[in-house]
Amino acid sequence: MTTVAKTISRAADDLASRLHDASDKIIELKDDAQRSIGSGVKTVGSTIKQHPFAAIAIGVAVGYLGARLLHRG
Repeated sequence: MTTVAKTISRAADDLASRLHDASDKIIELKDDAQRSIGSGVKTVGSTIKQHPFAAIAIGVAVGYLGARLLHRG
């Protein structure tokens, strides 16, 4: 194998290793985000269960404001 071929082979191996490491980090970030979002959803769900009338009022208010903003445009 020539020196150029060896250099290219090492560069390809290094790139493959870096891509694998990046893939592992991306998977870790995805898992962390899923845990965080899941926790947030549970918190919002329990708050809605504790205060259902307030949640309905907030939903109606947000819907009304959204409709007003879209109607103006």
